[in-house]
Amino acid sequence: MIERLIKLGPEWTAAIALGAQAVIFLLQAGILFWQGRILRRHGLTMEEHLDIAKTQADTAKLIGQALDQQGKLLDSQTKIMDEQFKFQRKIEAQAERTNVFDLVLELRTQFVAVKGVLSANITPGTPFTQASREKVEHAWQRLSAAIVPCQRALITSIHISEEEKNYFLGFAMACDALERGHTNTIEADLNALKKVEGEHKEFLKKMMGAAKA
Repeated sequence: MIERLIKLGPEWTAAIALGAQAVIFLLQAGILFWQGRILRRHGLTMEEHLDIAKTQADTAKLIGQALDQQGKLLDSQTKIMDEQFKFQRKIEAQAERTNVFDLVLELRTQFVAVKGVLSANITPGTPFTQASREKVEHAWQRLSAAIVPCQRALITSIHISEEEKNYFLGFAMACDALERGHTNTIEADLNALKKVEGEHKEFLKKMMGAAKA
C-alpha cells in the first residue's frame, strides 16, 4: 500500500492525507454534534428535574403549612374540650352541692318545725294530751324522715369540704340522737331541741359560707 502511494507521487499522497484528515474532521464534527445534542437533552432533563424538585419543595411546604394548621386546630380543640370538661365538672359540683344543702336545709326546717310545735303546745309540768301528742309525733316523723337522706348525701359527697361535712353531719347525728317525743313532757323534748340548737348556733353562718363557696 505504501509502495503504491510512493509511485503515485507526492501530490497524490498529500491529497489522500488531506482527504483522510477531512474524513477524520467530519467524524469528529459528527461526534461533537451528537455530544452537543446529548448535552442539550441532558440540560433539559436537568431543568425538568429542577422544576420537579421545586414543585416537590413547594408541595412539601404546603403540606408543612397544612400540618401546622392542623396542629393549631387540634390544640384549639384540645383547649376547648378541656374548658368544656372543667365547666362540666363545675356544673356537676354545683349540682351536687345544691342537692346536699337542700337536704341539709330540709333537715333544719323539720328541726325548727318540731321546736315550733313543741313551743305551741307547751304547758310547764303538763304531760302530753292526745291531741298534742299527735301533732308532736307527726312533726317528729317528718324530722326523722329528713335525717337519713341528709346523712347519705353528706357522706357520699365529693364536692363538700371536710369542715362542712363534719359540721352538718354533726347536726344530723344530734337530730338522730333526740328521743323524739318519748320523754314524759313536751317541756323535756323542747329542752333537748334547744340544747342541740345551742350546740349548733353557727348553723346559719355555716350555710351562708357554703352558699358563697
